[in-house]
Amino acid sequence: MYNDNQFYESYDEQSQSRVRSNFYFSKVFLWMFAGVLVTALFAFLISLSPNAIMASISFPFIIVTGIVQIVIAISLSKNALFRLNTTKTIVLFFLYAALNGLTFGFLFYIVSARDLFYIFLISAGYFGLMAALSSLFKNALSKASNFFLIGLACLLIMSIVSAIFWYNNTLMLAVSIVGLIIFGGLTAFDVRWIKNMMDNSPNASSLAIYGAFHLYLDFINIFVYLVRIFASTNRN
Repeated sequence: MYNDNQFYESYDEQSQSRVRSNFYFSKVFLWMFAGVLVTALFAFLISLSPNAIMASISFPFIIVTGIVQIVIAISLSKNALFRLNTTKTIVLFFLYAALNGLTFGFLFYIVSARDLFYIFLISAGYFGLMAALSSLFKNALSKASNFFLIGLACLLIMSIVSAIFWYNNTLMLAVSIVGLIIFGGLTAFDVRWIKNMMDNSPNASSLAIYGAFHLYLDFINIFVYLVRIFASTNRN
């Protein structure tokens, strides 16, 4: 009888832990979406002023913003996360999203607001599809971390070559397509990785913000690469 009670208590604890994990896992996507909205709002506000656009893409501002974003990313990293309370992680996450928005205002001068909206919808659909596929290919994704690291390294090299040494529209389009594929795969990988991490952690609340930050980066990169593909294919 004692063993039966132990079994049911253990099963009940596992069930409660699973429910709690699923609850916070759903919050990952809510936080991510909120971060994307903050970025979109700041980008739109910046786009209303040509002077603000010029300031946001000026060399000193880009450097300072980049440094601040790196510091925030490190602070939100897995090791630092457990030394921060949830309020601080939320503030850091939305600060990062706002800074991104400040540098994205110029997109409204490259692509029309209507086209940006359509690209956003396509990005959301692609992101959602890859997130859904994470449950179908979870075994394969668990072994794909090295592949994605190699893909990111290759993408970085291709981006540097296209930006500095051999820029042309065709190469930019190729880099953007490769980037879109890689970050689509990373979306599926990150969704599965975040779910596994939350299932095995007592700190699921803070991990929700940490996971949202990763998925936010995936979504933003998908969106940016789609903008670049659109701009490349519509350039005269």
